[in-house]
Amino acid sequence: MTRQLLAFLLIALVAATLAGFAGEYAWFLELFVHFRVHYLAGALLLTLACMAARNPVGIAVGLLCLILNGSAVFAFFTETPAPGPTPRETLKLVSANIGGSVRDNSTRIGAFIREERADVLLLIELTPAVLAKLEGVLDEIYPHRYALPRSDYFGIGLFSRRPLLEPTLLDLGYRNVPAISVRVQGAREVRIVGVHLEWPLTPASAAGRNTQLENLALRLQKAASGEATVLLGDLNLTRWSSRFGALTRATGLRDAAAGFGWQPTWPTFLPRIGIAIDHCLASPSLGIRELRAGPDIGADHYPLMVELNL
Repeated sequence: MTRQLLAFLLIALVAATLAGFAGEYAWFLELFVHFRVHYLAGALLLTLACMAARNPVGIAVGLLCLILNGSAVFAFFTETPAPGPTPRETLKLVSANIGGSVRDNSTRIGAFIREERADVLLLIELTPAVLAKLEGVLDEIYPHRYALPRSDYFGIGLFSRRPLLEPTLLDLGYRNVPAISVRVQGAREVRIVGVHLEWPLTPASAAGRNTQLENLALRLQKAASGEATVLLGDLNLTRWSSRFGALTRATGLRDAAAGFGWQPTWPTFLPRIGIAIDHCLASPSLGIRELRAGPDIGADHYPLMVELNL
């Protein structure tokens, strides 16, 4: 690697790292914050390259990027799951964004649903046409549902093997994009909120996604101090975003992925090196037994699979 190329890569890494810290001030800068793990890996490789080239300035810059990105990443990886007390029963949840594919993937989705047989299934980007194709398998497994299919990217549906109480449509204040809230019966009643937030690729859509996050925080404010609550779905941001931190602080919910390693869920054409934008946030009183990204079901997202101790 030439010194010029090494210098260029180091400058790019520093710029991207610092841009992420300024994400709350400009919508396009927040896009850089989602790649902390990737920056950390790049910083390690560039630091080693600078050592081989005996470049002290490059080594110092590489170490700085290692510290800046590593402080956030290591804090996540060193957290341990909270198993909670010995459960009387568990609750298996699956959140699957099933859109993003130009081909008909309903057969693969149906096979996945039948194999997993989750207690609660959240389907995102659910259209009337896809729902019609999945009716057979859904009726076979799930006697209870609250579904709001749409012809755009924001249809959503929650399907349950357990009775659902108080199904409610939540208005998050942007483009009538639906979010849903239900209570699931069991050894312990759990409130589940299913969401699909706006994709922040323009100033307007980023502002809309932020409005949704603020309204969601108000709806769930300090949820952990009362009923057992789970927020599930595609939030279109990663845990490295300051807005993700603001959501967890306002609600008291915690990231269920903590302690389960790197689980990227998007995009499927970059397996294992993508980013995690599908999330499960849960009340501290709920133990997390397992969290993992599921298999490729023919969409651009991997499903997110979570098992809770009740």
